[in-house]
Amino acid sequence: MAPRTFTNVDGEGICLRAVVRTRRLGWADIYDIRTVTPPSPSVGERATPARVVYAYRSDGRRVLLPNLDPNELGEERFSRETAALRALLEERRAPGWVPDPRVEADIAQHEARYAKRYRALTGRISLTLFVLVVLAVIITGTTIF
Repeated sequence: MAPRTFTNVDGEGICLRAVVRTRRLGWADIYDIRTVTPPSPSVGERATPARVVYAYRSDGRRVLLPNLDPNELGEERFSRETAALRALLEERRAPGWVPDPRVEADIAQHEARYAKRYRALTGRISLTLFVLVVLAVIITGTTIF
């Protein structure tokens, strides 16, 4: 049986299979590959890996590389795999490639937007769970007495 999600690397680029769809990023479409520490999970969320890997496109948007994290691979293999992936990207880049300050600014802007959305979403989830618990306690308290 094939896994539901995977990251597959070949000479043409990176193939990503998520739960809903499969997509391919060609080496020319990838600006950078970075390891990111995601925010701590909120109440009720399942545990997230300590670090995940994203491929950043030339427009500054990021794409999660599924199953490429220390929980799946173990710490040592995770470090080896991400280093090999970055080295392969370096090989595939055009000669004389240099970081583009505009893309770096776009990445920073998108990262700030992702963090803001995450805080807003998890804040609402936590508040909703708190309200549901309080309502459950009130309803339970009124039915007992």
